[in-house]
Amino acid sequence: MSFKNYLSMCLLFCCLPVVAETDTRAKQIRVVFRFDDPSATSDAGIETRLIEAFRKHGMCCTYAVIPFRSAKNVHDPASQEELPLPRDKADIFADAARAGVLEIALHGYSHQTNGMQETGHSEFAGLPYEDQLHKIQAGREFLETVLGLPVTIFVPPWNTYDASTLKALESTQFRCLSADRYGVAHLATPLAFLPCTSGIAGVQEAVLSARAAPDAEPVIVVLFHQYDFYEIGDARGVVTFEQFLETLQWLDQQSDVAVVPMSEVSDLNIDRYLANQRIAQIGPRLLPRMLRAQTQYPQVLLSEEAAHKLWDIQRPVLRLVGFYGSLMVVVGITAFIAAGMFLTKCSVLASRLLLFSGPFLLGCSLIYAFQTGQFGGRIRMLVAMVGAAAYCVGICAARMRRYISGLEPMPVK
Repeated sequence: MSFKNYLSMCLLFCCLPVVAETDTRAKQIRVVFRFDDPSATSDAGIETRLIEAFRKHGMCCTYAVIPFRSAKNVHDPASQEELPLPRDKADIFADAARAGVLEIALHGYSHQTNGMQETGHSEFAGLPYEDQLHKIQAGREFLETVLGLPVTIFVPPWNTYDASTLKALESTQFRCLSADRYGVAHLATPLAFLPCTSGIAGVQEAVLSARAAPDAEPVIVVLFHQYDFYEIGDARGVVTFEQFLETLQWLDQQSDVAVVPMSEVSDLNIDRYLANQRIAQIGPRLLPRMLRAQTQYPQVLLSEEAAHKLWDIQRPVLRLVGFYGSLMVVVGITAFIAAGMFLTKCSVLASRLLLFSGPFLLGCSLIYAFQTGQFGGRIRMLVAMVGAAAYCVGICAARMRRYISGLEPMPVK
């Protein structure tokens, strides 16, 4: 047997385990459209045009409806008049839902911030359980009455909630929670979790990403609002309605894509959500962009199996330890060498200032991080804290070396 043939056989046997593990099922990409904020004050024209667009293509969209919209500013926690969803809108939504064009979700109670967040907004997070339960029950009862349809999906305003929200949803037998990837969850919950993964301007990009993902069952959840359309005249607009229609037409032509309602995505258990959450939290949020794994699929909700495999491929914990460990070593050694040179020439006062500047910088970084609620969330802040800690170690090591070498007397109490 020639060396070339022998090498070919070796490569073949090496590749067999990989081939055996490859998912050969036909890929089916499921896309869910979630339209937030239909209410008493929302644009009825856009809502009707959306219904007709989805009806034309035989698709379904989830409308996250606000039962009692705050009359003035939803970002103001002060008491305001509540405007219930009008009967004419409710009838339009109900007819479309019965035709399979819409699916209705409960989007909070009034979508008004409770003012309990240091940063951002939330209608529910921070409120006592009883208050959250009352809001959820009252909002759901109103919607079910005015629509004549069951409502089993909950979408928290601003995608924010807490453990008490989960408890209230579980006690009222909601089936599905749709927020984002970073919400609180626990293994015992019977709720299905379907976080948003894409905006309306990135649908085609998300589909291409799903095709590239090593997963036969990827899910894309497209979150959009009326202000995303330029026709509304809001500065946040990103697409024209015509462009949106072209997107639906494009999706309709893709043989491996199905636009489905949330209720038809049945494999959204808590294990799948937590597996995707782990990837989203550890890698992208704590590492510089240049060091993030190139196999990320941020616009796709992967299956539990695919998420676990991706975690193993990315090894984000090793990346974190490697990056921040290397940063500490480099800064610590640099501080040690620089301090060793500087301490021989400086006065006692300058020496002490140099020694205590490290803990001072570290303390300032920690205070700022905790006050802004961004501890562990900002890469620059983490780099600053790790660098300050390494600086402290390097300076202290240089000072101790001088004590041990007899170059400087130990301080006497």
